[in-house]
Amino acid sequence: MTDHVEPPGPRILVINADPMTDSHVRDLVSLAGGTLVDEADAADLIITGDELARPTKTNTGAPTIRVGAAGQFRIPGDEALLVDAIAASARRRPPGVSPVPTTILVAGWHGGAGTTLLARGLARTAPSVLIDASGDAPGVLQADEVDHGCLTWADLDPGESSFPAAIIERLPEMGASRVLSADSSSAATCADPRTIPVIDAALDHLRTTANGGGGRGIVIDAGRWSAPARSLARARADLVVLVGRGDGDTDASLAASTTRLPAPGRLVVATTASRPSGCLGLGLDATFIRHPLLRTRPTSRGMASRLTGGRRARRELHRIWEAAAGASLAGWIADPSRGER
Repeated sequence: MTDHVEPPGPRILVINADPMTDSHVRDLVSLAGGTLVDEADAADLIITGDELARPTKTNTGAPTIRVGAAGQFRIPGDEALLVDAIAASARRRPPGVSPVPTTILVAGWHGGAGTTLLARGLARTAPSVLIDASGDAPGVLQADEVDHGCLTWADLDPGESSFPAAIIERLPEMGASRVLSADSSSAATCADPRTIPVIDAALDHLRTTANGGGGRGIVIDAGRWSAPARSLARARADLVVLVGRGDGDTDASLAASTTRLPAPGRLVVATTASRPSGCLGLGLDATFIRHPLLRTRPTSRGMASRLTGGRRARRELHRIWEAAAGASLAGWIADPSRGER
């Protein structure tokens, strides 16, 4: 009896593409030495059309990239880049190792936007490391989640230029995720010199624990969108999620903040307003979604907020993770050193 041997080339799932794009992509998969598969669980890479949608009911963590006018790649024009993306997906798959972890930075373009709520939601959706760089205390952990025997920012020496991956195991747990949070004596911002070394330690931890399901990636609560948040995003984030109401009172502030501090590519804008402004984000190259966990509306007494949840919210949170996975792959092709930090 002959043992089954997996094909060495990339395993690609193509879904939700229009017929012409589908045909071109399948030809490129063959050109790159790839194999077409029918199930997301078997795929190294998922290629979709313009819609940012979950391909299956299974959360595989496989990188997802979009091909189309609103996607990361366009056909015709980006065939060579797409071939590189397809080939790269197999190179990133050592035997038995899950996909490279991705990093999502969440920031509000105005105050009280629901940034921490979204960051917590992402960390609860998939095993990950949540890093509070908002500068606020007590931070992302709620009172009943604080474990005084675990590490917080106060325990990390500001003079250290690197941290071992093992510190992640000493962070408090929130569900299946680990959390580095502030406490009453210490908080950290995106400008803190410890922030990037902590992110790198978390990436090392996630890579080394991949076989044991160590986690899908990192979520950074950056607080307000600012120059330090933008610098951190450019240095380490695969995806930036800007959060705000998105109504007539805040649409101008989004335009101002992204003009003054333009977000890197790979941007999602999450709005909470029950009726977002029709002028929101005009000219901004971003994917626009509704905040999965919060809705706001004006009342005679001010702004009213309502928490949301359920299956739709979980689906939207997974879509953000998938956008980050696709963005990570595209960035890795443009700068291979990102995968080697």
